[in-house]
Amino acid sequence: MNARVGRVSFSSEKADEVVDHVREAIVPKYEQSDGFKGFTLLLDRAGGHGMGISFWDDEDSMHATDDLGDQARSGAAEAGGGSDEGVAHYEVLIDKTA
Repeated sequence: MNARVGRVSFSSEKADEVVDHVREAIVPKYEQSDGFKGFTLLLDRAGGHGMGISFWDDEDSMHATDDLGDQARSGAAEAGGGSDEGVAHYEVLIDKTA
């Protein structure tokens, strides 16, 4: 399994807008993509930082949706009045999600 990690900054008072945008505009697009395994959103509301982690069957599936990941970060940053803080790609070696 592989994971793409995108980071954004946002205005702390706009955290709910970021969450709404991700839930309504990003996750449904990921769910329609081949190889999609899951998505996790982590926010530091007070600090104005967020991290979205999308999980994919394999590296090819992950990279096939890199443009979607770029759109996701820019849209979330815009919804929160912040900025796209970058992306990283990883191989998932241990996943023990609740």
